[in-house]
This record gives sequence, structure tokens and C-alpha cells, in this order.
Amino acid sequence: MVLSYQNAKTVSVVVSDPTADLSLPIWRVPAQVTKIEILEAFICTDTTLAAGTQHGLMASLLDGGTAGTGTTAFTNVLGGTDAGGTFPAWTASIPQSWTISDGTLDAGDYVVYKHDESLLGTVAMLNVVIWFAYVDGVGA
Repeated sequence: MVLSYQNAKTVSVVVSDPTADLSLPIWRVPAQVTKIEILEAFICTDTTLAAGTQHGLMASLLDGGTAGTGTTAFTNVLGGTDAGGTFPAWTASIPQSWTISDGTLDAGDYVVYKHDESLLGTVAMLNVVIWFAYVDGVGA
């Protein structure tokens, strides 16, 4: 098992602006492995989104289970409002890292990207890039 951590793999996905909230399966754990453990995950947008109270993007990654419909988050939510109700800015091409709470997924499970821009308005980015590193054969 120790050698498994020395053989991390990376997945990257580009999602075009969905223009609304969605939970989108972006990757499936290969059926040939028992488990994977996601070690780190990042997101960036190619469009700067100004901070404010009208527009915001909240993003997280979920364990979608074998149907891709599961709702258990394994990352924190990036982009939520602060105590004053202000969304943070997203700077184009600057990656933000998620904190992984339990990145263990089983064979056949889907990684789902949750895109939420529903609170006070919509955002208009062109693309979102998501990438994560994982090892197979281990679990948290």
C-alpha cells in the first residue's frame, strides 16, 4: 500500500459554463480497482468574477455513488458568502484548492461537480477547470 501513494494519477476536466445550478458527473472510478483516495483537488475559472452581493459561484465535489446522483460532499464549498452576504472574487486562471474531508470512493462511483450560482444572480464564465490527484487501491 505504501507504494500506491508514490503512483498518484491526475484527472482534469473542463466544464463549459452551465448557466445555472447543476450537479454534473465528471469522472467514474474504474471498475478494476477496489477503492481510490482523492488526495487533492483544485478548480479555476477562465473568467474573473468580481466580489459582491449579486453574483457568486459556489463549487464542491461530491461522491455521486454508482448512479452519479449521490449528494455526499467530500470537499468543502468554495465561494460561499461571508457574514455580510458578499461572495468572494474568483480571479481568472488562479487555482483554488478544495479541502478534502473523505476522498475515498469505491469502484464504479462517480465524482460529481456541484456548481451553484442560484443565490442572488448568475455568473457568466466561459469555462471551469477541475482537476484532482488520486491513488488507487487505498482508502482513507
